[in-house]
Amino acid sequence: LNGLIRLHLSGNKMKKFSVNWNCLQNLVVLDVSGNEFSTLSTHLWEVLPSLTTVDISSNPLYCDCDIIPAIKELSKSPTSSFNQGYAICVAPESRKGQNIFEISNSACKDSHRNLNKLRRLALIAGYSKLGGENEQIASSPQLL
Repeated sequence: LNGLIRLHLSGNKMKKFSVNWNCLQNLVVLDVSGNEFSTLSTHLWEVLPSLTTVDISSNPLYCDCDIIPAIKELSKSPTSSFNQGYAICVAPESRKGQNIFEISNSACKDSHRNLNKLRRLALIAGYSKLGGENEQIASSPQLL
């Protein structure tokens, strides 16, 4: 199948699309519209080096932070995605009904920052537990 340049798989109720790294090396257009994809992996562009155009319209896309890298890949050029107006988020609730090409990743950046703050807080809170039974409770960071 190395000579195949267009692959139209629309309307097949597919949930996943995987390909071996040595297959479809010349694939330029991939149409997976009207299926049941909830996300799209950037792995697609790694194994399909010639891929320039993807149609993911009419899929029930879950637009959490994990889909942002794929959206960036699809947005690299105006011709990289067909039917952009029909690539709509169905979840999470905060993004339901939004076009995937119009969602902001600022919420993802904020979530990542907040997660890092929580990790640091847990580390700081752990300092008070460093003392042993007969030792004073450590009030400053200690190296173990």
